[in-house]
Amino acid sequence: MLLNINIGVLGHVDSGKTSLVRSLSTLLSTAALDKNPQSQQRGITLDLGFSAFILPLPLHLQSEASSDGDAAAAAVRDNVLQFTLVDCPGHASLIRTIIGGAQIIDMILLVVDANKGIQTQTAECIVIGEITTDNMIVVLNKIDSIPGSDADRAARLERVTNRIRKVLSATKFSDAPIVQTSAIVGGEKSVSACSSGASTAGAKHPSPVIGTNNSSYSTVGLESLVDAIQKRVKLPSRNEKLPFYYAIDHCFPVKGHGIQLSPSVYEYYA
Repeated sequence: MLLNINIGVLGHVDSGKTSLVRSLSTLLSTAALDKNPQSQQRGITLDLGFSAFILPLPLHLQSEASSDGDAAAAAVRDNVLQFTLVDCPGHASLIRTIIGGAQIIDMILLVVDANKGIQTQTAECIVIGEITTDNMIVVLNKIDSIPGSDADRAARLERVTNRIRKVLSATKFSDAPIVQTSAIVGGEKSVSACSSGASTAGAKHPSPVIGTNNSSYSTVGLESLVDAIQKRVKLPSRNEKLPFYYAIDHCFPVKGHGIQLSPSVYEYYA
């Protein structure tokens, strides 16, 4: 059994959240990468998307995990952690959906467009983060789209980074690392229709995609992001000995089945 860490991917609409999820994930759910037809038609994320990747257990957690319950002990035994990415909508009208996803979040990736910096929904996501978790990484995305020479680009990135630092200084995320990336160089349009870069099956512990799992597009800075995730991750509290308890805040339609749970599912959760 894998120990799972839930990472919320938050940010203003069109900051590249789903592109980042596409490039990091090795395991996709039926709700990943904007599978909702309306999402594809409108070009924005409308509901929560779930996908995952697996990384080796960081050294700083190995001694802590060995004495922190059955789930953590399993992580030591397998020497891996599973990271589930919760791709949240970025549009203001969908803030209720974001809050629904925030309830399960252990860590946040706050995605910021390098050209636009902090925007309205970015600030709202910071507020959600403050009531959800103490652990956040800022992903300064789309650095490939900044016009000008290398010097111009570097100056622009420094200005945006300083503005983000100023905003975060008034929050509990003042020490959050800021990682510069291009989740997909050239944007989603450069990805072919069949290049998800991930699958729902594979090896027991597949390696994480770090911009190299799909030859149809390239990425920048994902190695640094994965490194930051490994350094910042903390073991969540998971007590498997307590009765199973969960809340249903929404559901996903399954093609050919609708949204009604089958009797076997009810029996499984009974």
